[in-house]
Amino acid sequence: DAFFISAYFNGKPGVVFLDAKMFKYPILGYFLKKVGAIAINGKKVKGTKSAFEKSLKALKILNLFIFPEGTRTLDGNLSKVKYGAAKLAVETKKRILPLGLAGSYEFSNKKSWLLTPSKVVLYTGCPIEYHGNDKEELTSIIRFEIRSCIKQAEKIRKHLT
Repeated sequence: DAFFISAYFNGKPGVVFLDAKMFKYPILGYFLKKVGAIAINGKKVKGTKSAFEKSLKALKILNLFIFPEGTRTLDGNLSKVKYGAAKLAVETKKRILPLGLAGSYEFSNKKSWLLTPSKVVLYTGCPIEYHGNDKEELTSIIRFEIRSCIKQAEKIRKHLT
């Protein structure tokens, strides 16, 4: 997903935060380092705190691309959305741009090293504004909007195949 999102936003000032495991894949890791992605270790409290601090700094001057699930999907469906994106929005009062991808799981899933040619559609939703929501409520809104974006991307993708 980071590959497609980075390609879509090519030339826009931003940084992608990803699970440190993603950098271990030879070709993907090389690409991620080249585009300035930052590895985070969400399994460790220290790693999560460090990532949050890096995120706050990055948001002062850049767009921040994060994956609110915290990991790649095992089955192609949206997993549980974590509180990180909402916490950042509450802290910085920045808007969140929900994105939905269709076809990226078919292109490269977590269970295989093989890449399969696939049409991938990225659908951009409307920015989510922070209006005094707590992180739980905002996380619920984020999940709903991402799910809506994924559904729209899937509809478009069906028309392309």
